[in-house]
Amino acid sequence: MTSSADAAAARRRLSPAVWTPGAPLAGQMTVTAILGLAVTGTTWAVAPDMAGRVAHYTGSAVHELGHAAASLIQGGRVHEIALNAGGGHAITSGGDRIASAVAGPLAVPALATAVIVAALCRWGIQVWLAVIGLGLAVLAIGAAEDVTVRWALLPTGAALAVAAIAPIYEALRASLLFCVGLALVWATIQGIPYLASAEAVMQDGSTVPSDTGRVADLLDVPISDVRDALILTMVGFGLLGMAVVGRFLRLHGRTFL
Repeated sequence: MTSSADAAAARRRLSPAVWTPGAPLAGQMTVTAILGLAVTGTTWAVAPDMAGRVAHYTGSAVHELGHAAASLIQGGRVHEIALNAGGGHAITSGGDRIASAVAGPLAVPALATAVIVAALCRWGIQVWLAVIGLGLAVLAIGAAEDVTVRWALLPTGAALAVAAIAPIYEALRASLLFCVGLALVWATIQGIPYLASAEAVMQDGSTVPSDTGRVADLLDVPISDVRDALILTMVGFGLLGMAVVGRFLRLHGRTFL
C-alpha cells in the first residue's frame, strides 16, 4: 500500500525546474496571469497601434493555418496561404468543405485556450514558444503580402523563439506565453462581428463568400445559426480550459516541492 501511494505521489510530483519550490501552485499561476496581464496592458498603453497590429495579424495567421490544417488532415492540399493588412486567405482543395471552412474561425480560440492552459500549468512552455515563434517568422517571410504584416510578425516570431531558449526564469517564460494567449483572445473577440457577414472583402476590393456564409449555403441554414454555433463552440473552448486548469490544481494544488 505504501509503495503504491509513493508511486502515485511520484507521478504527481512537479519539476523544480518549472515550479518554484515551497510555493503553492495556485499562487504561482496567479503570478503568471498577473505578469501576463501587466505586460499586455503596458504594451497596449505604450504602443496601442503596434500591439493591435501584432494581435490582429497573429490571429489572421492562425485563422488561415486552421483552414490549411483542416484540409491537410482530411487528405487535401494547400495551394497558397497569404496574409495582408485586411486578413488573408488560404486556397485549399480536397476534404470536407464545411470542416475546412469552420476550422479557420475556430482555430484562433482553440489555440488561445491551449496556450493559456499551457502557460498556467507550465506544460511545454519552451516548445509552445518555439513553435509559435518559428511559425510566425516563416509565415512573415513566405506568406505576408504587405510590409506592415511582415515587420509585425517577423520580430514577434523571432522574440518568441529566442525566449524559448533564453536563460530566463520559467515564470517569465510562462507569462510571455500567457501574453500570446491574451492576444489570441483579443483576435477572437475582434472577429466575432464578422461571423454575421455573408461576404469577405479581399485585398483588391473584391468580395468572396465568408467562412460562415459558405457554411450557411452548404447547410442551407440562416447565417445567424452558423454564427451562434461557432460562438457557442468558442465558449465551450473556454469552459474546457477552465476545467483542465481546475483539474490540474486538484491534482497538484497541495503539492509542495
